[in-house]
Amino acid sequence: MDLKEARKQILSLLLDFETATNNDIPFSRTVYRYKDLFHPYRYDFELTLENKDYIELPIEILRMKDTGKVLYGDNIIEYLEYPTNEDMIKYDEISSRMTLIEAEKNPEWYKKYLEMSGHPTINLLVKIVVTEALKDYFMFTGKNCSSKYRILKEILNNFPEIS
Repeated sequence: MDLKEARKQILSLLLDFETATNNDIPFSRTVYRYKDLFHPYRYDFELTLENKDYIELPIEILRMKDTGKVLYGDNIIEYLEYPTNEDMIKYDEISSRMTLIEAEKNPEWYKKYLEMSGHPTINLLVKIVVTEALKDYFMFTGKNCSSKYRILKEILNNFPEIS
């Protein structure tokens, strides 16, 4: 079985898991090769929506380190290094470039993207806010919090002048 087929099979199993739990358990559908989880991160991939997982790797590592659970096998989370601030800056840079590339390649997708951005669903809005808060919090403090339930409390504890 090639890598693409294995990835499809894993994502199908994750979808089955989500369906069986009525989407009550937050579960990332991101699949990485083991070697890609360690520094230096790969940047030699094509900037496409299909490779969004690699673009978002620094954010996913933070989530894994904060709230990740290993369901089977060795607990590799403890061996993962935190991303650097340079990794986070690269994430922003690559995300922006990927959006521009996709806009040029697929104007219809970009039109829908702009419409969705102008009127995001509550779930998407929460995801955007939490991801940006997670990234900024980590970059400014070196601390990690990916929980939508704890992030505001953590920020207020570390920056009391905000409240």
